[in-house]
Amino acid sequence: MTSLDTVRKVPRGALIVFEGGDRCGKTTQCSKLVERLRSQGVDAVMWRFPDRSTSIGAAINAYLAEQSHLDDAVVHMLFVANRLEKREEMLRLLAGGTTLVLDRYSYSGVAYTAAKGLPHLSIEYCKSVEVLLPAADLVLHMTMTAEATAARGGYGQERYEKVEFQKKAMEAFEALRDERWAVIDASGTIEDIHQQVVAVTEPVVRQALAGRALGRLWDYQPMELPGTGPDADAMAALGQGGDADDTVVHLLFTANRFEKRKEMLRLLAGGTTLVLDRYSYSGVAYTAAKGLPHLDGSYCRSVEVGLPAADLVVLMDLPPERAAARGGFGRERYEKLDMQRKVALQYEALKDGRWLTLDATAPPELIHQQVMAAVSPVVDRAAGGAPLGRLWDYKPLELPDVMDDAAAAAAGVAAGNGASAGAAH
Repeated sequence: MTSLDTVRKVPRGALIVFEGGDRCGKTTQCSKLVERLRSQGVDAVMWRFPDRSTSIGAAINAYLAEQSHLDDAVVHMLFVANRLEKREEMLRLLAGGTTLVLDRYSYSGVAYTAAKGLPHLSIEYCKSVEVLLPAADLVLHMTMTAEATAARGGYGQERYEKVEFQKKAMEAFEALRDERWAVIDASGTIEDIHQQVVAVTEPVVRQALAGRALGRLWDYQPMELPGTGPDADAMAALGQGGDADDTVVHLLFTANRFEKRKEMLRLLAGGTTLVLDRYSYSGVAYTAAKGLPHLDGSYCRSVEVGLPAADLVVLMDLPPERAAARGGFGRERYEKLDMQRKVALQYEALKDGRWLTLDATAPPELIHQQVMAAVSPVVDRAAGGAPLGRLWDYKPLELPDVMDDAAAAAAGVAAGNGASAGAAH
């Protein structure tokens, strides 16, 4: 791990973040701060999150405008992926001396998701998904009451612009505050607020220009910037990953699994046995196999913890050379011998007492018999009430009450039929 002793003092730009409830004046103050810094000769630019110009940002925009519906965990993954899309550019600009002024960042992502009050989307879980991003040098928390922001123009046009929800988000912001946060009274005049902002921002910008180390979320461990430190070549390589950042890809795969989480739990609660062709174990193994220092097995596992653990994992053990000889090998990105060898090593690291390894070179009928011999007692135990565990510690997951769900669905059908009959008149 990089330590303070090994990070050289290198002049850099500062990372300044404005946070707060909707319509509290963040964008106005971001613009004024950038103008002020530029007038003093500081290279400064303003970004807004979410960045709605990317394909992920477009999906977020549709969700916020209530043009689409997405699972809450999936939405959180998309917001994080949207920030990670900009990670390498952020680090490059900061290393080059540019001060970045952000209108929202990871703190909003955590606060708004945690405000939903879902047990599997706690503040600690939401924070864990963001740990690959740099921490702000200063968070300017624009505070005013939810009722006051609701009275401002344009309020209510997006999904989260509701007074009760804003109050919960504000409570989550309070829980995130630490010594790097400055509280700004956002109820004053634009100029009064600007002066508050300038007073706390300018010293932080000077510290960054003097070489204060950039920290990571949330423990402020120093992060190496591109072109600096003993791992400069490795850092540079991270920005040359091809079509999409590997971290973003991992989160999209995870989001794809979370899209099915509710249905998985509902089916399992109703007595249906689910047989999955790949799951989180592949997600972790394939990403960790890439060998990127910021995407180790620990991080890859951490983003999956809201999902149920398998009662049984059947690992079909096939030497990569034998797999390569089979028809169609090589058509997809990861179907390369060297990659497959690394993935096999990652599977070995994931194995525990719930795994069964089978020789996939054996005849199909023999493999089927071995599978059934292992699966039957597992299915019996589940039917007998064995608790469902979560990834990766197997702590019991609460299953939905299928009777309540059925009653709610029936009520919805009845209400829908009544509405249709009324409309017909």
